[in-house]
Amino acid sequence: MDEAGTQMTLLRKLKERMSTRRPDEILRYGSQLLRRYSNRLHDELYTILEHVLLAACDMGHRQWIDYCMSALRSKFAGSIRLRRLEGMVKEAQGDYQGAKQIYQKILEEKPEDMLTRKRFIALYKGQRRMAECVDYLNKYLEEFVTDTEAWHELGEIYISDNCLSKATFCFEELVMYDHRNPYYVITYAELLYATGEYELSRKYYCFALEMDDRNTRALWGILLANEQLHGSKVFPIASSAASPATDKPPTSSKRKDGHGSSSAANSPATQSVTPSTTQSSSTREEHTARVLTKMALAKLKEVYVRVKGGHAQSTLAVLQDMGA
Repeated sequence: MDEAGTQMTLLRKLKERMSTRRPDEILRYGSQLLRRYSNRLHDELYTILEHVLLAACDMGHRQWIDYCMSALRSKFAGSIRLRRLEGMVKEAQGDYQGAKQIYQKILEEKPEDMLTRKRFIALYKGQRRMAECVDYLNKYLEEFVTDTEAWHELGEIYISDNCLSKATFCFEELVMYDHRNPYYVITYAELLYATGEYELSRKYYCFALEMDDRNTRALWGILLANEQLHGSKVFPIASSAASPATDKPPTSSKRKDGHGSSSAANSPATQSVTPSTTQSSSTREEHTARVLTKMALAKLKEVYVRVKGGHAQSTLAVLQDMGA
């Protein structure tokens, strides 16, 4: 491969690693580019320097930290972005007070700077001051209510602290802002299940299946929710399953803060599976549960048939006992 081809290959691999946040790989490919082709990178040089700097901070590689900071200072001395990077270097070195002083000075000049404000979250987490981190995140979200990254951060902290009701609220916000994100939807469904909202959780499990009809977390979730709602009488079943077909998130009329919601009311769990309207509500609901259970069992069986190993075989045996 010629020099140009090698450069492009390294650049492609670096960009792939940048999107997956692999600091070891970013440092590996980025350092090769900087050593061999820094004079050919043109406008991409400074982006690569920044990513290699952050990767070096994660990996504790002082030599590359110094190299990248020196190169960036020569071009962007005094800029807010560079000063923020200097603060992040201090964080990586454990100098939290020094980093805090840098961020405070930036915010004195530019109080609306979201990126610098969010560095305080990293500061608190780095020092394991989680109560202060949660308090700061809540205050931050009062001003920047549409920041999904902050809602996600807060939700994950609440999950780790077993504050599931608060975590549920955070993920409800995330689903409202990005209802096509499979991770947000499935996590919200699981939190609803964990807090006893079985019927609503089932609707969101169904909604997750619209994005990936082999999502095993959603399929198992449907089975668990149906078991909580109806017990073992929906296993095994003989009725046919229906295919979800809506592209909009479920909605409900109520949210914890009383301002409308992204919660489900029109999910696949309530569409195309309802028997005659002359039947009672409880009978229709039981029919829906049976149809969804059969569908989930069938799809889980398809998934595990393709998987080799003892775990898959034991799972198939369990599914067969359930009626698959």
